[in-house]
Amino acid sequence: MKTTILAVAVVMGLLVSSGCRDDSTGPSGELYLGSWEKELTFDGATGVLTLSFKDGDYVVSASFDGDTATITGTYVVSDNQMTLVDDPGQDSECGDDEGTYRYSVDGDEMTFTLFLDACEVRSESIPGVWGRL
Repeated sequence: MKTTILAVAVVMGLLVSSGCRDDSTGPSGELYLGSWEKELTFDGATGVLTLSFKDGDYVVSASFDGDTATITGTYVVSDNQMTLVDDPGQDSECGDDEGTYRYSVDGDEMTFTLFLDACEVRSESIPGVWGRL
């Protein structure tokens, strides 16, 4: 189970681009900043993912059956796209692969849509609707 949690967290981490910083904002300003949460079923277990954005850095935590794993990384925003990459030195299934997603914020909901991501775990975890915490 810890391997599953870590895999999900790693995938989430890859969404952020390593070492890349960008102060630009998408069409909805910086409304993506802050913390977001969604439920996810992965390998038959239902858990909670939390994703936080601040100052070009992100933190994703995955909690399944009482076990929690956390991955950190960086993100770059350009128009309505966000590219994520995990920080180096973490046990990530995505390695240094970038994941790019289209996003939109509507009130207390942010929706991610897959644009391009070779990392299977992340591409199955990030898309969907997230609620603001």
